[in-house]
Amino acid sequence: MKRISAILTVSILSFSICDRTDVTHDNNNNNNNNNNKPNTAPDLVNILQISDAKGAFVGVMSVSEQSTPMGNITMTIGTAVAVVGDLTAGKYEDVGKVQCYVGSTPKAYELTKQDNNSYVFIPSMTDPTGIPYTQGSAGIPFWEVPSLNISTSSYYQFPSVPEITSSLTISKASGYEATVSGYDGAAEVLYSISSNGKSVHKIIKASDAEFGQKKAVFTASELSVLDNSDMALLQVAPYTIHDKVIDGNKYYFINEVAVTKSVKLQ
Repeated sequence: MKRISAILTVSILSFSICDRTDVTHDNNNNNNNNNNKPNTAPDLVNILQISDAKGAFVGVMSVSEQSTPMGNITMTIGTAVAVVGDLTAGKYEDVGKVQCYVGSTPKAYELTKQDNNSYVFIPSMTDPTGIPYTQGSAGIPFWEVPSLNISTSSYYQFPSVPEITSSLTISKASGYEATVSGYDGAAEVLYSISSNGKSVHKIIKASDAEFGQKKAVFTASELSVLDNSDMALLQVAPYTIHDKVIDGNKYYFINEVAVTKSVKLQ
């Protein structure tokens, strides 16, 4: 599989020319389970066929359960990623200011250019929940990149937030069926299991039987590449995707809801 990768502040952003489905990553730079990270927009676009485009603009609602002295609470954090350039070669362009607007009274959120010319919005200490995406029309990102004449919404709303209903203990030898309650409005769903910097992914398309069954099946062989861990991660990420041609260049606009839970992998 041909793949290019670029390290971002929030995760790993890599684009693939493969059509889909099952991908294994090894991002293990050490043997510390803190190397586990939830997959976000970067991991989503890794296995989408977007080498035909000039760029991609991704909004992400990351939903996770956090332990506190008062009990578990659900946290939702909004982030964004944008890349423009030669996606196949991994050579990105400095395109100046990149902003997305969100809200019934739109507020601008400017993305920060990284060393490799990718753009990322990262929540701050004063605004820890980041971009306030919602499933309603007011929560759709409206993107502006003046240098590229981009001034357009992402078109589709965010999918509904799924609830993970499968066991949180995964036996590698037996395989695993990840199940969720639903994901209204999704075009496709990314399922990921990560442990100690390694991960396996599956993209479930609307045309797949598993899409309607709201599940993804990982075989024992697929899970065998992962390390045993009490702090592994399971993520289910439904998303919408829309492409638009602007000034002769094709761009993808993706809205993803990423739900993450800690699991025991044995």
